Amino acid sequence: MSSPNNFNIISVGNELLNGHTLNTNLHILCKSIENIGGFVSRAYIVKDDFAEISFALNNSISDDSFWIIFSGGLGPTYDDITIEAISKSLDLPLKINNDALDMIKAYYDKLLKTKIISNYNLTTTRKKMALFPIGGIPLKNNIGTAPGMLLSNSNKKIICLPGVPVEMQDILNCEVIPLIKSKIIKKFKKEIIVSLNGFTESDISPILELLNFKYPDVYIKSHPKGFNEGISEIQLVISSVTNSLSNSSDRVNEVLNLWNEMIKKN
Repeated sequence: MSSPNNFNIISVGNELLNGHTLNTNLHILCKSIENIGGFVSRAYIVKDDFAEISFALNNSISDDSFWIIFSGGLGPTYDDITIEAISKSLDLPLKINNDALDMIKAYYDKLLKTKIISNYNLTTTRKKMALFPIGGIPLKNNIGTAPGMLLSNSNKKIICLPGVPVEMQDILNCEVIPLIKSKIIKKFKKEIIVSLNGFTESDISPILELLNFKYPDVYIKSHPKGFNEGISEIQLVISSVTNSLSNSSDRVNEVLNLWNEMIKKN
């Protein structure tokens, strides 16, 4: 059974795969989810293609993720096909969502009021952003035009967010995070970062292996930072997520104390 703490992320966009655009949305999503006690199991990056989007969605529906978060492909252009691809994949008809349409109207009315534009029409391409599968619920976009979408299907929560980072982050913070917090099993994270000079990863590898064996529930990871004036630098991350902050802190401190004992012997 899917845990409400498990997430899959699907980033959509040719520009992410051809190197034109850095996938900052994936970083922001992973960090935000982890900060509230969630766990990102998998991340897909797919091009603007019906088969590719469907592949990632179907895999996510069949695995242990509870939340499936899409980023990208919600705009008015011909290659913005994320919601249509979801609709086809789930065999749900598309229909104009009046609440989403009202959000789009409100955005253009604001542009009109502030004289950024002199007039507008609800063209077919603009209405396209309000085409949702039956059951889709719009998520308000305070920054741009295209609303996000929430859809429940097969005991999963599917969330679609725009690809523009500031718009994605706005809907994430204002709409999605509160929703996730209402469903997620509350977890508490404690993390410390230890700086280590004069050792290489090969030197500390046996210690890390022993700690990982002894504390499989604690995340222990070394990050080499290169050399500074001929001296190697490493950052060691020790992180624990449990049902209470005190338990997480205890686990991290236990690992840290043993680490300090063992590194002194090297």
